[in-house]
Amino acid sequence: MIVCHCHAVRAEEIRTEVRLGAETVELVGVRCGAATRCGGCLPTVEALVADELARARTAAPAPH
Repeated sequence: MIVCHCHAVRAEEIRTEVRLGAETVELVGVRCGAATRCGGCLPTVEALVADELARARTAAPAPH
């Protein structure tokens, strides 16, 4: 699904950028352009970043 129509960025691309280390909307924007033009997709990009970070936290093994 395309999230950012200004830059034709799909949700999976945003999720991939977060998995590769972009932990903020700003860093996602630098890497793929999402949420850097009109801002209409900003709430969705924020939600995708938060969701992917939450998934990473729950998937991480517990410290010993």
